[in-house]
Amino acid sequence: MTDVVRRRLLGHAWALMATSGALLLAAVALESYGLAAYGLALGLVVALGAAAPRDRFASVRFVTDRSDPMEDDAVSLTTVVTSTRPGRLVEWRVNLPDMAVAEGQTAGLLLTSTEATRITTTLRFPLFGLQRLGPMEARAGDPFGFAASTARLGRNLEIRVYPRRPADQDFLIRSRQVRSLLGAYEISQPGDGFEFFALRDYHVGDRPREINWKASARLGTFIVNQREKENHTVLTILLDVRRATRIGQRHLSPFAQGCRAAVALAEAHLRIRDEVRLVAYGESIHEDRHTGASRRMQGVLDLVVGVEPAGDTPLAAATKSVLPRIGRRSPVVIISPLSGDASVAEAVTALRAREAIVSAFVARAPSVYQEDDATARWRSDREASKEAIRALGVRIHEEPDALMAGERARELEVQP
Repeated sequence: MTDVVRRRLLGHAWALMATSGALLLAAVALESYGLAAYGLALGLVVALGAAAPRDRFASVRFVTDRSDPMEDDAVSLTTVVTSTRPGRLVEWRVNLPDMAVAEGQTAGLLLTSTEATRITTTLRFPLFGLQRLGPMEARAGDPFGFAASTARLGRNLEIRVYPRRPADQDFLIRSRQVRSLLGAYEISQPGDGFEFFALRDYHVGDRPREINWKASARLGTFIVNQREKENHTVLTILLDVRRATRIGQRHLSPFAQGCRAAVALAEAHLRIRDEVRLVAYGESIHEDRHTGASRRMQGVLDLVVGVEPAGDTPLAAATKSVLPRIGRRSPVVIISPLSGDASVAEAVTALRAREAIVSAFVARAPSVYQEDDATARWRSDREASKEAIRALGVRIHEEPDALMAGERARELEVQP
């Protein structure tokens, strides 16, 4: 409510109070009981209107039908309004994220009653991320119309919108020459494998079929065969979420392209029991540290949803933080537009020195309404970085969205 309207309403209230006082004085002078009763009634109405509580005239609750939607999924939002002051005419509007596409009521007028009022809105989010709905901005007048009050009703409701992944997830990094690096392979540690590793004493819980009966008979105690442990590929994904990835339309930006590609790539490898290490670098270095098969994919999704394109942490810093844990000849995928980062060649050189199998997904050039000097420099820097790492033996794939759609799935093989 503006100051002009507030002053006008207060002026009307004071005028009515003055009228009430004049009527009472006239009633005393004329000894008229009817005029006195009229003056008292008018003063009482004005006093009640001014004293009426206007701070919390309703309570609001938000309910959705989905807790973990993906991009472009329809989410039904139900706003439940319960009046604490029935009979008020309330003007309301629900605060929605900028990227939300709404169908149905998001603002309007309602007359509050003792029964709860339900307002349904269908929302779609074209971009993943943590979306906050609410609160409701509401304004209601007092029962006598002398003044109005505004309030923010209801608590914020947070919805995690996850990146959309393709239905056909043949989205694997394969090695053309070193096939043992993908799928199960044996390492020189005891575990549940197939190849013989050593003999050891029997422990409670060992399977009877592992008992070596010849050795047990010779030594007079139970001896079991110990097998070599099987492990799977440890795929390291270095995801660029720097400020430079924000260029272009938000849902088509290099940031959005890269996050979708990282999620699809992680899900495809986790499905075949590979281990995935996701490292996002931007304002700082974030790494998914969830453990356990049931939590790995959820950890990847939570990391992607929780980051925003910001900061200028170079690729070399992210590589340095994870390099001691990258095994020899392990696959590493860099998902970055490669622009505005002078350390790309340095990072790739460090990875190649560790004999890592390095590939890069480079986001396509951003879609902009008008080409300017900043966009031109962005494109030029991107092309120069691509040529620099290509000379270091990195296989480059462009347009992660097209790769995820399966249009070029066979090109995802990388050279060791």
